[in-house]
Amino acid sequence: DAVNFQYTKPLNFTLGVKKAPNTDAQQDSALALFKNLAQQADLPSLPSLPSLKPDIPSTSTKPDEGEEVPAPATVTVSSITTTSESEEQAPAPQEEEYIPVEATVLPPAAPTSTKPAAVYAPSNTSSAADIEANIGRRPYWMQHCQQIRSPLLRLHQEMVELTELLQPSPDETQSRQEAVEEVADIVKSLWPTSQVTVFGSFATGLYVPTSDIDLVITESKAPNIQLALKSLATALERTGVAHKMQVISKARVPIIKFETVKHGGLAFDVSFDVANGPQAAELVREFTGDWPMMRPLVLVLKLFLQQRELNEVYTGGIGSYALITMIGAFLQLHNSRVPRQPANTKKGGKQQPQQTALLEPCLGVLIVDFFRLFGRVLNMRDVGMASSGGGHFYRKDSRPDGADWTNPERPYVLSVEDPKDATNDICRSSYNIMRVKSAFEFAYQQLTAPSSPHESLLARVLRLGAILVSRKRPTNLRALYSSMPGGKAQEDDKQQQQQQQ
Repeated sequence: DAVNFQYTKPLNFTLGVKKAPNTDAQQDSALALFKNLAQQADLPSLPSLPSLKPDIPSTSTKPDEGEEVPAPATVTVSSITTTSESEEQAPAPQEEEYIPVEATVLPPAAPTSTKPAAVYAPSNTSSAADIEANIGRRPYWMQHCQQIRSPLLRLHQEMVELTELLQPSPDETQSRQEAVEEVADIVKSLWPTSQVTVFGSFATGLYVPTSDIDLVITESKAPNIQLALKSLATALERTGVAHKMQVISKARVPIIKFETVKHGGLAFDVSFDVANGPQAAELVREFTGDWPMMRPLVLVLKLFLQQRELNEVYTGGIGSYALITMIGAFLQLHNSRVPRQPANTKKGGKQQPQQTALLEPCLGVLIVDFFRLFGRVLNMRDVGMASSGGGHFYRKDSRPDGADWTNPERPYVLSVEDPKDATNDICRSSYNIMRVKSAFEFAYQQLTAPSSPHESLLARVLRLGAILVSRKRPTNLRALYSSMPGGKAQEDDKQQQQQQQ
């Protein structure tokens, strides 16, 4: 959904319509299937199926003024096989329970116009229909970024724009704080001596509009954590504060997940007696203070994983804390920080210390190198990484403390040392790491493929969904663009010089 794709060769695919007790149900299923196919393949009309219902509605839409209409794609149905129940036949394999439908979609003719795609500039009054209709358009910042010829520098500026777009507004921050207070009041009513602490992305400011709020309850003196989570879920639902409860009591860290009824349906993750949560938030603040490029990298990568449902630890993904630790280790180990001179260089008869080079400042280079490291280069089966001590790699089967972090059942799982606890592997539960690795490799291929100045590189790997499209555009970068070649400020200076002449 909401992804524009191009193809130059025929697409061959086989669809399966499950057999129904009556013929009408089979026809309805096939028609629904082909209607969905036509919409996904961006066909101007549905394929004609003589063996099914002939009156198929058209899905064509009127093109916008100025847009080029591609040649209609063609769908050819090569075979539709059905079997009468009265006919004698040999025992069929399981696949025969479906009606195979083979089709070929021919690519549209190549457009002759080189005009860039329309740029969508959201407004505060954008309706839901307007947002949905413009999801596939270029991001609004491309009208400025297309002046940047270098792909990596253009990607850098796109990441800066997206980071500014994700900057929480005062109303959003206040709404989250009010929601935290409501949940804390319910907790206090159940356990008066307890303390409710916010940690995670909301505490560090590294959250996107769809990020959840992490809370930890300490000093509750609850004898049974599982029963305490169920009691909290019942109280939140009974008071009308939250709904969509999900108690995950069998995880390594039992939590309760829910959404608030008010405040726009904010998502919460609440746990008990997890002491390293607030400590991790303090570490993240140190990272972002030492590395200014940490914030845009974290926000873009969090959004990248969220859109692929690979950001939850309990589903085998990469959590926020693990992701930030990976980025911290990556930045410290980046090739741009290789010492400028060897350690044995002497000057005046004295040994000179190694001089560490400055970190690469271009966000485009950094995110491409991040995708390459974790998508292609890193040998996750044998090697882990840590951000402590300036960042280093280690062998999983022979840790410095003598421990063996190799998982016999899942030897492919990534190993990342907890910077607050050297005995803790914070990625040992990320059993879907191969999906994460494939996503990173896909992003690396997309970002390094040839591109035109009018194309958004960030849109190759991220969807500018309704939540982002409807956000208010930042204005603090306009002065930068006006000073660029062709910008408004330079045009005004040129006009002033002409008037003086």
